[in-house]
Amino acid sequence: MKILIAGLGSIGRRHIQNLLKLGVNDIIIYRHSGIHDQEFNFPIFDNLNNALKEKPDAVFITNPTALHIPVAIEAAKYGAHLFIEKPISHNLDNIDELLNIIKEKNIITFVAYQYRFHPALQKIKEFIDKGMLGKIIFGRVEVGQYLPDWHPEEDYRKAYSAKEDMGGGAILTLIHEIDYLTWILGEPESVSAVAGHFSNLELDVEDLAEISIKYKGNILGQCHIDYIQKAPTRWLKIIGDKGEIYWDYFENKVKFFNGKVWSIIYEQDNFDKNEMFLSEVKYFLECLDGKQKTIVNIESDLTVFKLALASKKSAKENKTINL
Repeated sequence: MKILIAGLGSIGRRHIQNLLKLGVNDIIIYRHSGIHDQEFNFPIFDNLNNALKEKPDAVFITNPTALHIPVAIEAAKYGAHLFIEKPISHNLDNIDELLNIIKEKNIITFVAYQYRFHPALQKIKEFIDKGMLGKIIFGRVEVGQYLPDWHPEEDYRKAYSAKEDMGGGAILTLIHEIDYLTWILGEPESVSAVAGHFSNLELDVEDLAEISIKYKGNILGQCHIDYIQKAPTRWLKIIGDKGEIYWDYFENKVKFFNGKVWSIIYEQDNFDKNEMFLSEVKYFLECLDGKQKTIVNIESDLTVFKLALASKKSAKENKTINL
């Protein structure tokens, strides 16, 4: 199996390492900057068409957000299956064209939400689906980390996450929280948000967002996202009429309150976050082999992607957006 990695940033490098762990070593790289280094001993192309002429079975689209769809369209024309990093884009431009090509050529697509593979969140989803919380009423997620600390060796001001024209901003960059909250709570009906540039970080995108989402079944969800917290945070709380669940990513514990006492229903020490990335790549390869079906393809991801875009629109226009 031949894999083309389109984009050699930190996530592209991580996927290469994980592909090698899984026994895939027929790898080629497209790097649009044309900067070649010696980190990997694989062919590197600075022209996408030349890379695609090598006939890769699948393309991992790991370049900046605003460049995802153009690369995906060209790869799909060649019949390559698509592993695309979240978010799939920064707007809806040309997505219908991509979907038409995918349908015509029967292409497998996979959107990389690695938190779907976190064992704690899988446990929570299973717990809720079994009815252990009863009727779900409310869910809240929070994620925050100081943007300059993400990749200390890089200038955060030059990163795509800090630049509007590259598809950055806290809402799209940290769309994982919107995804797994929606995965747990169901279909969104409307959204209202307050978001903007509140800190002294040098960027032209929102660095803080508070998003309220009304889900079907009279369920309320809230999502806090920011680039500003010096002490990183990531947690989830779900409240039902039979109890509540709380998960803290850094403690890596899931606690359940049954109305009387708290109990721990999941706990794992020394969790290696790369296990999520490794699991999603393994799953994608199994999809290519016909052993699995994609859990999030580009078409199904449009619910979450449009929800994120509507959140940005709501904040800009100061109104509730119906979905």
